[in-house]
Amino acid sequence: MAAQTERRRVGLRRETIKVLFGVALFAAFYVGYLSIQNYRAEAYYANLRKTDPLRYLDDLRKSEGFAAYLDKYRLLEGYTHEQAQVPSFIVGRWTMRSATQRVAPGTVFADCTDPVTFQHGLLRISEGPQATVYQVTYRIAGQELILNGDKIGRMRVGMVSYGSAIDHLEFSPPGGYGEVYAYRCGS
Repeated sequence: MAAQTERRRVGLRRETIKVLFGVALFAAFYVGYLSIQNYRAEAYYANLRKTDPLRYLDDLRKSEGFAAYLDKYRLLEGYTHEQAQVPSFIVGRWTMRSATQRVAPGTVFADCTDPVTFQHGLLRISEGPQATVYQVTYRIAGQELILNGDKIGRMRVGMVSYGSAIDHLEFSPPGGYGEVYAYRCGS
């Protein structure tokens, strides 16, 4: 009976070793497969960055989020230094609110009360029927858009994003306003 118990124990050890060897072999192949896939993805993005920068940026924004997109956009589009051209993702009208709003991603407000408009070389702030226009240049630093102009000095615009898109902007506009929260708006 002791010999039979010893044979079972030896048999179980052999089976355990076989299973562990199989698991280790599978893990090694799987890690190798993941490494190859990672290399292919890096090569794809490196090629796409050279051949089609706009698609590269769009794919990057969708896969890694807006923060990663913004960093690459700054480098590829030359926003490491000031320029009159407004970044494409911020161009247009934004309604200024005194408090944050809970809205679904991609929401565009129908009403455009007291809008701020970012245009080529300009910042336009409307208050009722009157509007003030400032000549500005744009630069991106981290997660902020930096506007410089003669009448406004340096104005920092924080871009708050969730996932792949901007939710809202946070800034203190010139002219005595306090901090505002700006959301995309229609006409």
